[in-house]
Amino acid sequence: AEGEDAGSYKALAFVATVADSAAIVQFAKVKKSKSWKYLDNPKYCDGRKFESVDEYCQVAFGKSYRRMQELASNRNTLGQEAFEQAERLGLRQVDYNAIKALPAPEQELMRRAVEEAQSRDDVLDLLRELASRFVKTEAELQRQLADAQDDAHAKDKLLTAKGEHLDKVQQEKKKKKKRIADADPEDEE
Repeated sequence: AEGEDAGSYKALAFVATVADSAAIVQFAKVKKSKSWKYLDNPKYCDGRKFESVDEYCQVAFGKSYRRMQELASNRNTLGQEAFEQAERLGLRQVDYNAIKALPAPEQELMRRAVEEAQSRDDVLDLLRELASRFVKTEAELQRQLADAQDDAHAKDKLLTAKGEHLDKVQQEKKKKKKRIADADPEDEE
C-alpha cells in the first residue's frame, strides 16, 4: 500500500509539473495578446471582465501574476525539458535565481546538469561550485580593475607633473626671449 501511495504521489507530481508547464504557455499567450481583458470573470455571473492581469492569473492559474512571471522566466532560463525536470526535483525560486545570476555558459551547464540530475542536492552541489568559481573570478577581475585604475592614476600624476615641468620650461624660454628682445643692442651679446 505504501508503494502504491508513493507511486500515486509521483504520478500526481508529474501531472502537476506538466500542468504548470502548460499553464506557463497559456499565460505567455494571454499576456502577449492581452486577451485577459476580454474574458468573462467566472467569479461573477453578470459578464464582468477581469480588472487586471493579476486577477486573471489568480483565477485561471491559482497563482499571482508575479509568480507566473517567475515561472515563465525559470522556464525560459532552463528550457522546457530542464524546467520540467527541475520542478520534479523540487528546485525552489531561490535556486532558479542563483542559476539566473550565473553567466550564460554556466547557465547552459546548469541546464544540462538539471536534465541529468537525480536529486535536488545534485543540482545544488554543482550550483554552489559554479557560484564559488564565479565569485572567485569576479573578485580577481575586481582586483585587476583596481590595479589598472591605480596604474592609470599614477600615469595621470606623472603626465601632470611632466606637463607642469614643460610649462615652466616654456615660461622660462619666453622670459629669456623677452629679455633678449627688450635688451639694448649692445647688451644683446
